[in-house]
Amino acid sequence: MLPMEIKVLVVDDDEDDYVLARAAFEDIACPPHRVEWAATYEEGERLIMENRHDVYFIDYRLGERTGLELLGAVIRRGCRKPVIILTGQGDHEVDMEAMRLGAADYLLKSDISAIVLERAVRYAISHFQTLGELREAKEQAEEATRLKDKFVSLVSHDLRSPLTGLQLILKMTRKEISAIHLVDLENFIDIGLDSIKRMLGLISDLLDTGRFLTGKIMPRIVPVEVGAMVREEIEAFAPMALSKGVELSAAIPENTVMHADTMLLREVLHNVISNAVKFCRKGDSVNVYLPEGKRDTIAVADTGIGIPPALQANIFKYEEKTNRAGTAGEIGTGFGLPLSHDIMKAHGGGLHVESEAGKGSTFYIVLLPASTGAGAGN
Repeated sequence: MLPMEIKVLVVDDDEDDYVLARAAFEDIACPPHRVEWAATYEEGERLIMENRHDVYFIDYRLGERTGLELLGAVIRRGCRKPVIILTGQGDHEVDMEAMRLGAADYLLKSDISAIVLERAVRYAISHFQTLGELREAKEQAEEATRLKDKFVSLVSHDLRSPLTGLQLILKMTRKEISAIHLVDLENFIDIGLDSIKRMLGLISDLLDTGRFLTGKIMPRIVPVEVGAMVREEIEAFAPMALSKGVELSAAIPENTVMHADTMLLREVLHNVISNAVKFCRKGDSVNVYLPEGKRDTIAVADTGIGIPPALQANIFKYEEKTNRAGTAGEIGTGFGLPLSHDIMKAHGGGLHVESEAGKGSTFYIVLLPASTGAGAGN
């Protein structure tokens, strides 16, 4: 769609040629064209990069320099508006070079008239709008792929936790069979079954990447009973915590309901609890609770090794390498906390941390209260 008024910049070192072009533009009735003049290469480059015009007409001859040089320069600097090259003489090689550099059209000054200019402007703007839409769609698709790849990488890594837990359960079950402790054996089997359920759920998450098709995280907001979700995550990490001598606990009342995307919130909880266990030593503890007076916040506190001050400002940034091996040598992807941070931002909330090196960390998973319209992506 064309603007109600089209703003044109003519870059031409010949004032007479500019006056003729302006007169032709003034003969265009609808839409009106408002014309501005730049008399030098330098002034033309400056005005083009101000991005105030809808289309640019550049003369091929600009003193000691050429319009093609100016065309190449502004495109390299990010110009996303159509440029039409003007010349006093037809030259096929100049025409082809202009098209190669990204010009929208190539016009002979002798052919200029209101009809020719109106058509050239209309075509150039429409063409570049289409190119812009295609470029935006391509960038969106590329961003969606990057986001999906990060999520797939994280969830694939998360499959290690229930697999590790299941491995430990089977080892303990084998010992219990020898000792004939049937009650413990039933408990171990139940935990193993829960691990398998968790893995199946993660595989389903991997197959459901529709939340990322736009290149942004789009939560599907529903009421979530977070107490049950937290207890399931605590059970999932019980074998790992047991093997490290770490105590796991949760203090969230039953029927505590928050509004979130079930799968995405579970992924954040899983990642934050996983990190807490990862950086705990023998005798440390992890507790998940609701901070007093903050009914839309879940806190995950540990008494582990904490986060050095130099790392705290960057742990939610993809581009910063802040991932460390755990106290038992556990290795992560480096995506977990940044992606969890983005997930909570997409919910309208956030993910924050308070930590002191050597004394543990507390992560706060903050959801936007339902009464304020959480979940615009629902």
